[in-house]
Amino acid sequence: MPRTTSSIAYSEMIGAVLRARRIEAGLTQAQVGERLGVGQSYVNRMETGRINMTIGQLGRVCDALGATLRVRLDVPERDPLLDRMLDGAHATAGHRA
Repeated sequence: MPRTTSSIAYSEMIGAVLRARRIEAGLTQAQVGERLGVGQSYVNRMETGRINMTIGQLGRVCDALGATLRVRLDVPERDPLLDRMLDGAHATAGHRA
């Protein structure tokens, strides 16, 4: 998937959290890199959002930091106008049957 403005923003937010957890754990980027089998510069790119990690990679980083990966997906409230439009489309489709 190509990187988009929103995917870059998410990568930067996740990277900032990883950096905070690393600092809380008292680890250097080099130490985290050693645990992951990557170089310090790769860890730096993760922390600055320049790498779009998979969920599996993120899980490995969390393990290296002694952190727990939790995923939460919130569904936004439905748009009332969209609901009316969909209800109207369903009603019309029902009359045609």
